[in-house]
Amino acid sequence: MYRRWHDHYVIPAVTNFARGCHWGARRCIYCDIVDLTMQRMGPRRIWRWVDLLHRQYGVNLIYEVCDNFTSFAFSDREVYGRYGIALAERPSWLDRLLAARPAHLRDVDWFVYGRADDFAQHPDLGGKLKQLGVVRVNMGLDHADDRMLNRALRKGNRGGAAANREAVEALAAQGIQGYFSIVVGGPGETRASLDTVRRFVEWATETMTGLVVCWDPSILLPLKGAPIWDVLTDPRKGSVYFKNLGIDVPARMYEHFRTTYADFDTVDTQEITREAMSYYCPDISYGDAEELIHWVYALCEQRGIVPGGYGIRGLTTGIGTPLREDAVAAPV
Repeated sequence: MYRRWHDHYVIPAVTNFARGCHWGARRCIYCDIVDLTMQRMGPRRIWRWVDLLHRQYGVNLIYEVCDNFTSFAFSDREVYGRYGIALAERPSWLDRLLAARPAHLRDVDWFVYGRADDFAQHPDLGGKLKQLGVVRVNMGLDHADDRMLNRALRKGNRGGAAANREAVEALAAQGIQGYFSIVVGGPGETRASLDTVRRFVEWATETMTGLVVCWDPSILLPLKGAPIWDVLTDPRKGSVYFKNLGIDVPARMYEHFRTTYADFDTVDTQEITREAMSYYCPDISYGDAEELIHWVYALCEQRGIVPGGYGIRGLTTGIGTPLREDAVAAPV
């Protein structure tokens, strides 16, 4: 995996110096992460750990698995204010991390997770990531249709699909690789919105020529613990959510999902996804969403891009449903 994406020998280390997401107070419709409270290690302590990894093990790539690293480009006052915590104004954690970096660790690369709208709100974010040594960003672009992004998937993007484009352009401008995921088959998906995704994937691939290292497409899976599960099983939440999308669902749906899929550990993911789509996607079928997944994988094969799931039978694509063996490119 690392050999394919780098022009030099890489010794990676997986770290978790920070956790959480500033959108955690409302969270995306598919997110089942238990705790998204913003937490982070002090910048100087982080660099002591990086220095140790670098000196003792030769580590030259930090794979930081923070839920949303780019959340920390916001000032503490803004981030924690969303949780009702009043803090004095001071530089963002990312700025303090950059300021504290020892000179001898400037050649250590980073691979981080980020949100597209963070780039839209902070035009200088791409430059700061480049300065830190970020070579790759794993970003959930999720969709390209404003209605699907902001209402169905509850991404809360400021700028909607335009924010996704700004993020792609920001990465391209800095020469930072993109590891992108998209989610289709969400409530209210249509053929028109699927076509919008196709056009966006093509545009992003061209805009970041040679810099897109992965497209990871998936069909929305109603995970227990995520808001999508709540709106399928709780009529109080579901009635408001689906009314806002203009989708009529039968009252029997809520009880059906509560009882039929009570033991979620044994659920057939394709079965529950197909059934959920039959309720909230009146204009398309599961097969239509699956066709889009196959199209993305074909594009990956043509362009030499790693497909999400790495082409291994039985793995799920991101947060979605398993792909058939004939739907993916050869393993890498």
